[in-house]
Amino acid sequence: MKLIQNESTELQDELFKLVNDIYTTEEFPKDFKESIIIPIPKKVTVDKFNKFRTISLMAHAAKILIKIICTRIMNIVEKEISGDQFGFRKNKSTREAILRLRILLEK
Repeated sequence: MKLIQNESTELQDELFKLVNDIYTTEEFPKDFKESIIIPIPKKVTVDKFNKFRTISLMAHAAKILIKIICTRIMNIVEKEISGDQFGFRKNKSTREAILRLRILLEK
C-alpha cells in the first residue's frame, strides 16, 4: 500500500479505474484469480511431501483489492455481531471474555 501511495498519481488513477471496472462488472481479471504456489522445504531433507510449506504469489493489485473488500465486509459484520462475541474478532480475545465472566461471578 505504501508503495502505491508514494507512486505517481498516474499509477494510482490506473489502479482506481481497474478497481472500479472490477466493481461494476463484478468480474475479476483472470490474472487476479491465479497465483504461483512455491513449495519451500521445512528442513534440509526434501524426501517427503509433508516436509514442505507453501507460499502463494499473486498480483499486487489483486491483494490490494482483496484487502479493500475484506475491510468493507468486516466493517459491516462488526456492526452486526453481538458485543458478547469474542472469538475470531479483532481486538477481542477469549481472555477478555473469561475476565468478564469472573467479574460477573464475583458480584
